Amino acid sequence: MNRFEKGLDVFSEYMDDGWEKPKNGQMEDPLDSVAPDFRRWIIEAYGEIYGRPHLDKKERALIVIASLVTQGAHTQLATHIKRGLNAGLTKEQLAECIIQCLPYNGFPRVQQALVILKQVIEE
Repeated sequence: MNRFEKGLDVFSEYMDDGWEKPKNGQMEDPLDSVAPDFRRWIIEAYGEIYGRPHLDKKERALIVIASLVTQGAHTQLATHIKRGLNAGLTKEQLAECIIQCLPYNGFPRVQQALVILKQVIEE
């Protein structure tokens, strides 16, 4: 199994129930026209990083969410909040994770992250 195939296996564990692993290993990405290797790098990273032992899905989700809040990466935050919910985190745990970023990131970033959490929960 190559890095991409391993990554697809791990990636598929984190996706919503409706997601199907591509049969031919090919995935389309909206960024293919400007960065054709970008999707492959993401998938390979899932295999290499998310496939490591010692952390469960909930712990990984909390770490990723805190990191995205810190970066102000709002586009990715909604996706990872959904993955956290799929991993079994409660909305209270997700809110607390975001609130814990407050002293280090300030009110604007944390408030925006809480707005995104609210939107995801209400979907």
